[in-house]
Amino acid sequence: MRLRTEGARGWTPTSRNSAWWVRLPYSNWVRRISDFLRDVCEPYLRLFRRILPALGPLDLSPVVAIFVLFLIKAVIDKLFGRFD
Repeated sequence: MRLRTEGARGWTPTSRNSAWWVRLPYSNWVRRISDFLRDVCEPYLRLFRRILPALGPLDLSPVVAIFVLFLIKAVIDKLFGRFD
């Protein structure tokens, strides 16, 4: 039985960035969720922001970060898939 976690890896950076585009009403719970997503995603996204050049207001680091996560998942599946 395989553990499926693609959703958490892919949606966390995506939801973090979509929070900038969607205006949410102020609430303590919304603020806590927003802070949690920022605290979880920022260290990982910062790795790619150091490498990628700045393109004005366009931030490509979430796209590259998600691509790298899927690439790592594919490598791990190849490595451990033969042990099923």
